[in-house]
Amino acid sequence: MQCLGRVMGFNFLSVILLLVHILCGYVDGKREIPVGAIFHQVPDHSYESEIAFRYAIERVNMHEKHFELVPIVRYVSPDDSYKTEHRILELLRQAKEVKMLEEYQSYIITSLDAHTIDFEELRYSRSNITALRLMDTKSFDIKNAVHDWEQGEARMKRQFRVSPEHVHTESALYNDAVKIYATAIRELDATEEITPSKLSCGSKNLRQWPFGLRIINYMKVKTEHGITGPIIFDDFGRRAHFHLDIIELSKDEGFKKIATWDPTHGVNYTRSQGEVYSQIVESLQNKTFIVASRIGAPFLMFKEKKDGEFLEGNNRFEGYSLELIDGISKILGFQYRMELVPDGKYGSYNKVTKKWDGLVKHLLDRKADLAVCDLTITYERRTAVDFTMPFMTLGISILYAKPVQQPKDLFSFLSPLSLDVWIYTATAYLGVSVLLFVLSRMAPADWENPHPCKQDNDEVENIWDMLNALWLTMGSIMGQGCDILPKAISTRLVAGMWWFFALIMLSSYTANLAAFLTMERMDATIESAEDLAKQSKIKYGVLMGGSTMAFFQTSNFSTYQRMCASMESVRPAVFSKSNDEGRNCVFEGQRMYAFLMESTSLEYITERYLHNTLSESTASDKSSLRSKSESRRGSELTGRGNNVRTATSLNNLNKIGFVFDKH
Repeated sequence: MQCLGRVMGFNFLSVILLLVHILCGYVDGKREIPVGAIFHQVPDHSYESEIAFRYAIERVNMHEKHFELVPIVRYVSPDDSYKTEHRILELLRQAKEVKMLEEYQSYIITSLDAHTIDFEELRYSRSNITALRLMDTKSFDIKNAVHDWEQGEARMKRQFRVSPEHVHTESALYNDAVKIYATAIRELDATEEITPSKLSCGSKNLRQWPFGLRIINYMKVKTEHGITGPIIFDDFGRRAHFHLDIIELSKDEGFKKIATWDPTHGVNYTRSQGEVYSQIVESLQNKTFIVASRIGAPFLMFKEKKDGEFLEGNNRFEGYSLELIDGISKILGFQYRMELVPDGKYGSYNKVTKKWDGLVKHLLDRKADLAVCDLTITYERRTAVDFTMPFMTLGISILYAKPVQQPKDLFSFLSPLSLDVWIYTATAYLGVSVLLFVLSRMAPADWENPHPCKQDNDEVENIWDMLNALWLTMGSIMGQGCDILPKAISTRLVAGMWWFFALIMLSSYTANLAAFLTMERMDATIESAEDLAKQSKIKYGVLMGGSTMAFFQTSNFSTYQRMCASMESVRPAVFSKSNDEGRNCVFEGQRMYAFLMESTSLEYITERYLHNTLSESTASDKSSLRSKSESRRGSELTGRGNNVRTATSLNNLNKIGFVFDKH
């Protein structure tokens, strides 16, 4: 019979328990049952496994009255899988030589004997080295087993020393295999006598031992607790209900248990929050990070040099991003070196080339550890790099020039009508006045007796001199009338026609004057994205390759989709290379161009530059620190970043003139 020690159904453990060579015999009244084991002859390893096997049998025989197990040991040549631990160490040494043991590399060692490897020379590497372990090296079971091995060898006048932390998995499995096998034989023998059958190794007619299958079935239903935990087999003879320790190589303590795994519950982390926090803080101490960013006010700007001043390193810059990372570095105790990304872009993904650009590419190429600027957190960017919690919440706003107020003019009352109309009106005024004067001189009815009481008076006079004619026409067009009126039909006809003309002109002038006075308030303006989308006169654009552009390209909202299609179809292109370029297009575009950008940058522009602008939020977004690094570093930067955001806040930065100070 052959029983193969297995874990998780995979044959990667070096345990082969061979229960063969059952001979008929009795020792001191006990039935003798030989138990054979095959070991792979590996230096400094097979001897430990043999000791574990022999003394496991010895413990069984000490308490057994009816039978005695006799160990039979055979060695075979080592298989490649048993050189694993030596190959692991050699592989990691080579990785160290080619600088593959840096902080951006993590190694998971699947060998269950990784805890026995001496990693002293690799303990201070910056890589994360994680391994698996089948047994708890601090349990009383393994300590008692090791004690029995050492005492047994001492009785045989042989020197043997091994610490529980360096016991090989094969040795522990031999110990547990003997234990479960002996328990099965013992309990089965209590119900029926197990009689060994005679065998001959040279015989060709081998018969199956009748008790072999019963013992195996009994082992499947029996539960024991051994060095490797609960010993339980399923119906197929595979190990079940076991657990693995997840261990991590630390600088001070070697391998340290950080979690456990079992088939039912999965991973269960055993480290407290305080331990995790301390480890993260310790890993950041006195370390220098390369922090990538881009020039963009007010987040990062070049500092103005004074006469004779030479600026270098981080002193070349100023801005909110620099203040934020500087505050975090002082709290966490790390150093940093600020560098500018070569192409000056935020980071967008090219679906054709399948490559990133800007800050994201700089992180993916390992040219920087962190990046900090007004980079918006998007789903696409989150798939490439890790983000901390956002340090600022913002939206997408519209930068658009308001109507320019015209200076006050003394003759602004003339504006409702054009110069030609005023000339024609004045000409008509003079012409009608002259015509009225001439006709009144010719019409008899306009000649009157100056003394109505004297009927026989032959003297008559005409009141329609040139001044009165001018007064009548002036009063009519001014809407005030006149105290004298013509009496002749001809002059009345002329006056009536003039009154009708004056009525039309007065009404038109009044309406135009009202419209002119309210023209600035009634001027077409942009208050939302819908206003831009439903018109075609005013062009609008965004920053090329920025998050605002990505927002419109990926939006499912019909208005934004329509705006995106409009921007992409316009020629010449409406996309700008920087926010400053977009701002200049707005200011120089004679109210024919609008620029969509992040609300915080827009507020900065409207406060610093003395121009009338309009901003209206159309979407929401966030900015944050980001890194292509382990999540634990990002979580620590998030926690301390929130404190710095509170401590240095925008209000404090306003005081030193970074965000909204005008100059």
